[in-house]
Amino acid sequence: MDAPRITVRRIIAATAAQACLDPEDILVVPSLRAGGVMAVRQRAVMLARHWRPDRSWPALEREFRRNHGTLYEASGAAATRYLAGDPEEVGAVQDIAETLGLEVGKIELKAPRRRHLLRQLIAARAAVARLERQLAALEGGS
Repeated sequence: MDAPRITVRRIIAATAAQACLDPEDILVVPSLRAGGVMAVRQRAVMLARHWRPDRSWPALEREFRRNHGTLYEASGAAATRYLAGDPEEVGAVQDIAETLGLEVGKIELKAPRRRHLLRQLIAARAAVARLERQLAALEGGS
C-alpha cells in the first residue's frame, strides 16, 4: 500500500468530497456538528491515522486544527462504527479509498476503539443498575 505517500490534506479533501462537503467544513472551528459533519470529520481523522501511521497525533492536530485528544476520540468513534459494520461508514470508507486509489486494508485502531467499547460497557452497566433498581422497586411494592 502506498498510503504514506498520500497527504493528510488529500485524505481530508476526498472525505469531504464523498460527503458533498467543502474540506474547510471539516476543519472549521468551532466544531460543526449539524448535518453529519462531525461523523465526516471523525472518518477523515480515522483514515488519516490509518493511511498515515507515520503522522503523530500532535502532527494531525496541526492538520485538523484540533487537539490530539479530540482527534483520538474522533478516530475511535469512526473506527467503532466501521468495525461494527455500519453500512454508511463502510460504504463511505470504500468510496474514499477508491477515489484516492488506495486499498482500505485492515483498519487496526485498537486503542481508540477500546476506549469507545469501554464507554459502551460503562453505559451498559449503568442501564443494568437502573433496571435492577426498578425491579427492586416493583418487588418491594408487591
